[in-house]
Amino acid sequence: MRNLKYRPEIDGLRAIAVFGVIFYHAGFVLFKGGFLGVDVFFVISGFLITNIILLDIKNKNFSLKSFYLRRARRILPVLFLTILLTIPLSFLIMYPESLEYFGKTILRVNFFVSNFWFNNTTNYFNNLASHSPLLHTWSLAVEEQFYIVYPLFVLLFFKFFKIKHFLFTLILLVLSSILFSSYASVFKPTFNFFIIFSRFFELGIGAITALLVLNNKFPNINFLRNIFFLLIIFSFSFFSEKNNMPNYLSLIPTISTALLIIFLEDRNSILYKVLSSNFFVFLGKISYSLYLFHFPIFVFLADSNFYIKILVIIGIIPFSFLSYKYIENSFRDSKKISTKNFSIFIISYLIISTIIGFVFRETNGLEKYNLGRYNPEEFLIIKSVNDAKISSNDENIFDDQSCKFWSENLTSEFVQRFNDCKKKFKKAIFILGDSHGIDLYNALYQNSNYPFIVSISQDECRPHTENIVRQCHHAKTREFLKKFSSNIRLLIFTDKGSYYLENGINLPIKKELILKTREYLESIQIGSSKVVWMGPNIEPNIDLDKKNASINIIKNKQFSLLENKNINFLDKILIKELTNSEVSYISKIDLMKYDSSQDWYVENKITYSDKDHWSTFGEKYFGKRIFNSEVFLNLLKE
Repeated sequence: MRNLKYRPEIDGLRAIAVFGVIFYHAGFVLFKGGFLGVDVFFVISGFLITNIILLDIKNKNFSLKSFYLRRARRILPVLFLTILLTIPLSFLIMYPESLEYFGKTILRVNFFVSNFWFNNTTNYFNNLASHSPLLHTWSLAVEEQFYIVYPLFVLLFFKFFKIKHFLFTLILLVLSSILFSSYASVFKPTFNFFIIFSRFFELGIGAITALLVLNNKFPNINFLRNIFFLLIIFSFSFFSEKNNMPNYLSLIPTISTALLIIFLEDRNSILYKVLSSNFFVFLGKISYSLYLFHFPIFVFLADSNFYIKILVIIGIIPFSFLSYKYIENSFRDSKKISTKNFSIFIISYLIISTIIGFVFRETNGLEKYNLGRYNPEEFLIIKSVNDAKISSNDENIFDDQSCKFWSENLTSEFVQRFNDCKKKFKKAIFILGDSHGIDLYNALYQNSNYPFIVSISQDECRPHTENIVRQCHHAKTREFLKKFSSNIRLLIFTDKGSYYLENGINLPIKKELILKTREYLESIQIGSSKVVWMGPNIEPNIDLDKKNASINIIKNKQFSLLENKNINFLDKILIKELTNSEVSYISKIDLMKYDSSQDWYVENKITYSDKDHWSTFGEKYFGKRIFNSEVFLNLLKE
């Protein structure tokens, strides 16, 4: 075994990882998979921590107390500084609901369980997430949970087993984690994103890499190092949140990182020289501060344009350097800050921040004290925006005892329940689609007295495209509908209209996708019952944040949902393409009878939860129009 030595190129890798994350949070389209920079960090962390532990065990000087203290000195000071700086900004900028949520978040971050909190309250990729300035601390929670358990596991293991058994055990745990995350990415994607066992394989790959490097057990494939690096960059550019990572696809950036660590020590290679250069090493050394500082700033400047974001990124570099030099390095040096003084700092911070968190939580975000700062009309709008965001558009609603139910896929439970209900009510209204299918199901559930309404709808699943991660439902559903055709009164299909537009916004229309969808719907045979394509949904394409809500509702009362001219044009194309089809077409635009700006903001409530989905209130509001429309009532009579 060889001694642990400083490897500057790994700091260079850190720089690549952190800027992948930063560029993703900045919204740069070339880095739609930049969040995978965290996955790269996990591999590096697993590698370094395993190195430290194993070498200390070899030298017989490993101490749990010393290990935990070093980790605390490394992680806590800058984290706590970030929270302390964020508190006054949150108080000045946030509305009460958001401030209350922020207070609850502080309490979780303080004790390294924020990943569980975010799993229960948000989604890393939705709009609400962008208004949570401490959301990025989920990764620190995962790392801290790993740091607490992992050294105990290693110590106990080496007490009874040998290092070769350790490698075998790690491989088994990594494989189990990969299988678990790949399964959970389909059925519980939010849970999968935040929970440590779904992430263990990334940390575990780093640990396995440490064992291989310490024992020099690997073939010589140095010539492939550039490919491994390009695969990481590829991941940042070509993967996205739609891939529901982590899962087996995460092996591309994580294994590439591991192989780079193994084969990057060749000082003569160009890649080594670049990553170990002073510039990349400097950025790598300050990467922890960069990671912590950038996200709250982006949250508070959510409406900023491209140039402002570039200035922010440039601006946080010197600030992060100061943090690295005077905070990180100072607290890591026990000669500068003794263990006693460090402990006093930690305890003092925890007392102060916990009190602040409790105050924000128990006073509903200082609601009574904050209201006077805002225009009353504006406050009502923001409250509605917050309520709309919190009501997730991708969740179904149903009574377990009723015959109104929904599923992402055709499960055995769905089939059994359908069988039970058809005995009672004979024929169902069946809704098929993507996340807009869920919206429509929810809308009819709340407004219809029809007793038998079911849906199979899943976000991002459409009959005209394949999802490489999710197991979309359309093939199985078609067979199900053929089998139970006599029990279907009306089949309604709906999906995201902008998908048929170039880049989701512009003309021309993607007619080939329209034809694929029509072909699929025509292949569904349900006897004399109607197959209806309902669409497209009006998509306002406006971010629901404080600034835009105020602009579009207060300052511009004439804002209309009907202003999306391309969606209106798509509607006409769909009418034309389905004129001679066995599939009927109903225009939501005609059906909804959108009434100028009134349909955007009704009864002091927002009808949309994001750029294209209805809020819970919107589902009820628009659903009433749909179900009570003459067109829909006639469909049920036929």
